[in-house]
Amino acid sequence: MGLPGRLYRYRTSPNALQAFESPGRDPPLSDKFCIYLGGLTDGLLACAYVDALAAECQRRGWSLVQPVISSSYLGYGTGSLERDTGELGELVEFLVAHRGCKDVALVGHSTGCQNAVHFMRYAPRRLRRRVRLCGLQAPVSAVAQVWAWWAWWSSRSDR
Repeated sequence: MGLPGRLYRYRTSPNALQAFESPGRDPPLSDKFCIYLGGLTDGLLACAYVDALAAECQRRGWSLVQPVISSSYLGYGTGSLERDTGELGELVEFLVAHRGCKDVALVGHSTGCQNAVHFMRYAPRRLRRRVRLCGLQAPVSAVAQVWAWWAWWSSRSDR
């Protein structure tokens, strides 16, 4: 099983950043883009429901975009919410300039909710104004997740 779409770079320098868009048509399905923000160590197809989310977005005339930002995968803890907001802002600017974006929905999963909330508070107003929906699915603080992981890891006898 797979998710059809288009993989592209939305930033090439200083470090390349990519995003995967479903269905990824050219021209785009519409001028509406739902940006899915995964949680701690997440990347593409982070949760089992991403396929269903992509299908529902397409049914409603939206494209689903899954960005790979610096804090994705093992990059968690190497930056800040400020950096993530800047990178997400670059993605929105790319979607506007290259994909005809007018409307954005942000869907955060777990610690990705922090990225969505931070973006809505601190991103430039011209970018925030494009957001029509900010969905928070299973919101969790990264601090709570790190401490839960640490408690589990430190209790293991095989470490």
